[in-house]
Amino acid sequence: MGDPLHDRQSVNVLANARQVIEIAGNIEGFPRVAESVENDLATLPAGARPGNWRAQPITGRVRFGHAPDGSGDPALEGEVLAQVPAVCQRCLEPFRYALDVPVAVQFGREANKALDAAVSPGYEYWELPDDRVRPVDIVDELIVMAMPLSARHANDEDCRAPEEAGAASDRTRPFADLRRQMENADKE
Repeated sequence: MGDPLHDRQSVNVLANARQVIEIAGNIEGFPRVAESVENDLATLPAGARPGNWRAQPITGRVRFGHAPDGSGDPALEGEVLAQVPAVCQRCLEPFRYALDVPVAVQFGREANKALDAAVSPGYEYWELPDDRVRPVDIVDELIVMAMPLSARHANDEDCRAPEEAGAASDRTRPFADLRRQMENADKE
């Protein structure tokens, strides 16, 4: 066996072998994550973009097995950790967003299995066109799905509020004057 993370293999063979995969890569090795981060960072001026962001680590451990519901369906469990560069939607500054992505996926080929009643509790159901998968594609998708739609610093003390960040004329802030306009309207 070559690279268990990147090789396309039968999910049933992986589940029967209880294949464990240690993940020690970086954002560059996960194309959908890289694309999403690149799109987010593109909103920053060129000089404000973090350098070498593609080298940020993605680590974790996943294990193939069978779903706990007794169906015999192949499943994937584990955890993935990543420090994903993002743009804070409050202060519009770059920062690293910590992701702890739990992995609990049950695989199948029947469309009607997507119903919650047919899936192990706590698992997400993934319908496959055939029984072959590349684990990197699954992990890549799970990380993208865990990324916030509107990232912001976890701690307000780390966030430079727009008033503190200063007026930056090279940024697009479509609602920057909304508060001022609302206050002016209340005074009238």
